[in-house]
Amino acid sequence: MADLIVPSTNRPETDAERRLQGPIHSKRHVRVICIGAGASGLLLAYKLQRYFSNFSLTVYEKNPEVSGTWWENRYPG
Repeated sequence: MADLIVPSTNRPETDAERRLQGPIHSKRHVRVICIGAGASGLLLAYKLQRYFSNFSLTVYEKNPEVSGTWWENRYPG
């Protein structure tokens, strides 16, 4: 007769479960991703540096320079 494989109930604790058991305002490192280095992306970077301390910021921009809309569009005048 074939043996049945029963999943173990003693699995390792996940990161989310560990955080849920801790205090709600405990300090932890936050990873932030920003899509676009236009005015909003630059403002996000500024605000994060000014008001937060334990974070890492990654900004993705498709253009070779920052400025978003101002780099993409050429306005008359």
